[in-house]
Amino acid sequence: MNDVFVFHSKSADTAPGKGVHERVVDRARYASLARVDNWRRVLSNFHVCPFEFRGLTYNTIEHAFQAHKIALADPVKAKTFSVESGTELGLGDGTKAQRARKLVRLTQAELEEWDTMKDSLMAEAAVAKYKACQEARQVLKLTGDAELWHLMTQRGKPSQCVRFIHLEHIRHM
Repeated sequence: MNDVFVFHSKSADTAPGKGVHERVVDRARYASLARVDNWRRVLSNFHVCPFEFRGLTYNTIEHAFQAHKIALADPVKAKTFSVESGTELGLGDGTKAQRARKLVRLTQAELEEWDTMKDSLMAEAAVAKYKACQEARQVLKLTGDAELWHLMTQRGKPSQCVRFIHLEHIRHM
């Protein structure tokens, strides 16, 4: 049986294995992780730790993700997600970035293009964040070989869990 950690941007600060839907065979294995405040939130796409990605700086993975989606329809508006823009959005947290995801309406063709690129873009942005952010890199390393699952929400309520295999790969880079 594999150890499993479940996280999201508002995860409770509980010991490894004590989170919702988690399981851990040997809690002692994660003693160092347990000493990190809000370690699950660090794994979230909303965790603020500025990093450079494709020529711009983003506060969170969510900023980079939404910016590149918006760029399919409006590259100028997409830049407002960057730190360099100096906008409240670009300097804000992941919640602001997620709320701005509907800044433009994508055409059906743009949505189809987005669907083909979003997973690889997420993974690429995560690599950039974890290279730049020592805290996040350390937390990721401390998760050992546990499966990492992100709890997705819609309208503030849990909707599904998605395994973040890209983080599991980054952990071993």
